[in-house]
Amino acid sequence: MTLSIYSKKINKLLRNPNLFFYDYFKKKTFVNTSNQTKKIIDDVVTTSNISIDIVEIKKSGLNNYIQKNLNCGIAPEDGFDKNSLLVWSGYLNGLIHFINNLKISMSMDLTIYTLGGGYNIQVSSQQSLDVKTVSNKLSTRPDFVIELSNQASELYILHIYLYDISNDGIAIVRSNRAIVRKCLVEEVENIFSLHDSSYNENIDAVYTWVNQSDPSWQKLWLETFPDQIFDPDRFTSNDELKYSLRSLNKYAPWLNKIYIVSNCSKPAWLNDSKKIIWVSHEDIFPDKDMLPTFNSHAIECNLHNIKGLSEKFIYLNDDFILSQPCLPSDFYDETGRSISYFEPYGMVSPETKQAVLPDYLIAAKNSNLLLKESFPKYNARNLHRHVPYALKKISFRANGT
Repeated sequence: MTLSIYSKKINKLLRNPNLFFYDYFKKKTFVNTSNQTKKIIDDVVTTSNISIDIVEIKKSGLNNYIQKNLNCGIAPEDGFDKNSLLVWSGYLNGLIHFINNLKISMSMDLTIYTLGGGYNIQVSSQQSLDVKTVSNKLSTRPDFVIELSNQASELYILHIYLYDISNDGIAIVRSNRAIVRKCLVEEVENIFSLHDSSYNENIDAVYTWVNQSDPSWQKLWLETFPDQIFDPDRFTSNDELKYSLRSLNKYAPWLNKIYIVSNCSKPAWLNDSKKIIWVSHEDIFPDKDMLPTFNSHAIECNLHNIKGLSEKFIYLNDDFILSQPCLPSDFYDETGRSISYFEPYGMVSPETKQAVLPDYLIAAKNSNLLLKESFPKYNARNLHRHVPYALKKISFRANGT
């Protein structure tokens, strides 16, 4: 009898170590825990096997389906992102098992990875997933991303955050990006839920785009610079815009409108969409005598004149491609200020005597000189990284008006 009991315990440890240790500590330390806390934890344990209802998943979304079946939290980082879920770590193995079953049922390709590297696994619809190995790899991680897609154009992206349960019934969120790191277990669903947020406002995206193969653009160039050959590296399109737009749709679905500013014709592959709006240079330049222009700095200085543009907007070049889920909090802080990403080195100085500088350094030097008119003791030496730029229309207006 004793050997049988130990055999069962060993088997349980090997099958699901998280559940084994949960039961162990529960018996040892939960004597004085409130009945309500015990019930919440017991409810979590009993949901260790989620059935698959494909009709319901397609109807309500995978995020809502898992949240309902796991009683887990949602939007743990900012209270806004409905595709982020807060899951008890004791259920990790069960969650991966459910995802694997869903992958098989819907013939989906699966990718699981951690942000910033460290772990990445890709499994096609024809391959099998080693649930135990994947669960063990993720068992010490604070969070990870799950991507599921198939040839029927179905796509699910979930950002899973994990929390542990302490001996006294406290839920401890592993990620330091969570809006709350500790709370009572029975309060997880209440605290980590969708709510009004400073980010719950429209944020648009803006591209500037050019295509030197466009006949109308070539005509404008020849009329403006009849004796000058354009630099193909600056004006050639390789359809990067197509893939950049797809990455926004996949990893930043919270964006409101997407504006494409250009003096070229729409590419043939771009379908009409209420979300994507084509904007000509004539629509944003207040003085039409400035046109045509081929100067990116001149165009960028007039982006705030786009009709209907939100106060906050993210400016992108067509070679910017998102490779993982992004949130508004990656671009604007909790007070609404723009977040900038700078190169780690300094290379711009208003005191430089170098006669010949690349165009981008000339622009940076001129901007520095303008800043010194208002902030004479400030020297801006670091360039912005080649990443999407978080901007606000008020920053473009003269004197903030």
